[in-house]
Amino acid sequence: MRRRCHATPGADAVTAYPCTFDRIGRRHDIGEQTFQAEDADHLAELVFHLARRNLASSEVDVVVDLEKGAGHILVGGFRNGGSFSIAALEPAP
Repeated sequence: MRRRCHATPGADAVTAYPCTFDRIGRRHDIGEQTFQAEDADHLAELVFHLARRNLASSEVDVVVDLEKGAGHILVGGFRNGGSFSIAALEPAP
């Protein structure tokens, strides 16, 4: 199994990130998922695990851009495996 995550720099504290998925692979019923993540890399890792459960491919990339509030799932290095929007809440105390 090959795993790669790419992300842009983000926050340092644990933050709740509600992510609304347009789709993952052929599934359009994923909807909103909230992840507790320390930074963009950690969020990409959590989304990666969700994506792997919903995709047949073992070659999955997750790209997270916290500044734009968007993320993308790539399959096989270049095919669109889905996209999602990201809304950051206040850091957890």
